Amino acid sequence: MSMFYQQVEVTLEFTAPILGTVVEDSAIWEQWIRPKQSPLYRKGQLKPEEIGGEAYAEAVDQYLEKTADEEVMVTTLEKAEKDAQDEDAPKKTPVTSFFQDEHGPMLLNYQVLGHLKELGNLGKEAVGVKNLRNKISQYVYVSPRKIYFDQPITGNLTRPLRAETMQGPRVALASSDVVREGTHIHFTLKILRNPPLKGHKTPEVTADVLETLMGEMGEIRGVGQWRSSGQFGMYTIQQWDVTDLP
Repeated sequence: MSMFYQQVEVTLEFTAPILGTVVEDSAIWEQWIRPKQSPLYRKGQLKPEEIGGEAYAEAVDQYLEKTADEEVMVTTLEKAEKDAQDEDAPKKTPVTSFFQDEHGPMLLNYQVLGHLKELGNLGKEAVGVKNLRNKISQYVYVSPRKIYFDQPITGNLTRPLRAETMQGPRVALASSDVVREGTHIHFTLKILRNPPLKGHKTPEVTADVLETLMGEMGEIRGVGQWRSSGQFGMYTIQQWDVTDLP
């Protein structure tokens, strides 16, 4: 008997441009992202040479997830710029891009899972599943590791971020690489067998629950930078093929 009871082949089509989330400025990494990484790093169990690559991208994503609205990043960006540059040096706008290799830009599977967890947290009351975010983390697995866009990076978007702080209004510029609308990604969801809610016959986390979350919320809450107020990274489901495994 398979330990997975459902497998879903998913294809998404983006209806709005997607903005990259991987911070290129090493100063922002050093000052703001690396300290928020896993306890393994803080305990000295993660060596400096292991910070790059996937560990870097995961820490960036964890940091961005904690800043639900980009306006919160304003003072962070300004502080990072101040620490990274001499007073006489030209001011540099922080840039976020995509994780990529010789095959092009991509999302890593943990980013798709993070998006599902975010939707689960927002939609748990609507679908009637308590602690849905944690249950998605426990029972849902995304593959492959590298989920490529079928279009290349096509440009860059620079926009002002504004926040009201203790020192008054603050404004900073943020710049992100862009993958255009009409782009597709394809990935597989595997849903581990999970117990049904007491008094019910079906499991709490199912393909139907995930389809409801992504189908209804993906058109208003996308992936990547500026996904809340800017509504970038929105998508529609083009393929949702469910296989029930024995």
